[in-house]
Amino acid sequence: MSVIHLLPPPDVMTSRCAIALAGYLIHMIFFGMKQRQNMSDAIKPAHWMHHFVTAYEKKLNRSRRKDGDRLFRGALVTLPLLFAAFWIGQRLGGIHAWFEHGWLLEAAVLGLIIPWRNAFDTSWRLTSYSHDMSLYECRQLLAKLVPYDTSHLDMHGVIRQCMERLSQAFADNLVGILFWYLLLGMPGALLYYVASFLMLRIGHNHTHYSAFGMPVTAMFTALSIPVMPIASLMLAVASLFTPATHPGKAMQAWTEHFTRDWWWWPVAVMAGATHTQLGGKHRMGDQVLELPWLGSGSAKPIDADLRGAMRVIYVASMLMCGVIGLIYVRLS
Repeated sequence: MSVIHLLPPPDVMTSRCAIALAGYLIHMIFFGMKQRQNMSDAIKPAHWMHHFVTAYEKKLNRSRRKDGDRLFRGALVTLPLLFAAFWIGQRLGGIHAWFEHGWLLEAAVLGLIIPWRNAFDTSWRLTSYSHDMSLYECRQLLAKLVPYDTSHLDMHGVIRQCMERLSQAFADNLVGILFWYLLLGMPGALLYYVASFLMLRIGHNHTHYSAFGMPVTAMFTALSIPVMPIASLMLAVASLFTPATHPGKAMQAWTEHFTRDWWWWPVAVMAGATHTQLGGKHRMGDQVLELPWLGSGSAKPIDADLRGAMRVIYVASMLMCGVIGLIYVRLS
């Protein structure tokens, strides 16, 4: 079976492209960090999932249990959420056909489940107000974005982890959700959204989560196979059109770490584009995770490096919208 036969029909793909672009626009206008803070928790999917996973993880993932038992219990927590996401997506999949302007409601739902602006807005606040905030306030701001312990970081460490999460969020929370929406519709978008959330929450190499998070790690790994190369390529191409970046180093960093876990490919590209070093040691609880060092530049990035990363992300997001727009024009 060829790849073409796996794609939806042209008329379906055309409508999904239009809704994807509308959903992205709605997300950028109405679902930034400040707007999400003012929203009721009742309509935030991440709020419900966080409380569900936290409650059951504490009960089921106790350190005295064997790895096989913890893996089974991890599946009991994660698989129902993934199946529920796919089922809800199927129920919402035809929302654009329910009434005349149903496409707008579907675009709003898509915009709601794209959490990408959290990382971008956090980066903007760090670059704009870091001189007015204490180091403690910067650490607390970053702690809302990453699963790691930020209490020991200096300002270079805060910026470094923010750049890492910004790169991963572009791939996970924007490219991945829109890719699977175009391919499978709302079921694919919700499935990837839940998988990426669970991966960030429990899919770590930490000994406490290695067995418990294995089911969601396997699911996310499978779903991200086409996503990470696309996101990494978009970042590399975006660096060609972004001032004060290093496109050659971006490609070099990507190729040097091509055999590693592809979840870190976008981070490697960003490290090369900004000529910094990202990765390294990350503290989580009582354990220090030894993550790969990516890039060949300075391991002490500054505000200017974070601003450069934001420019690359901005250009890459415009490139992504352009690609979706070209598909729409080609098929319409």
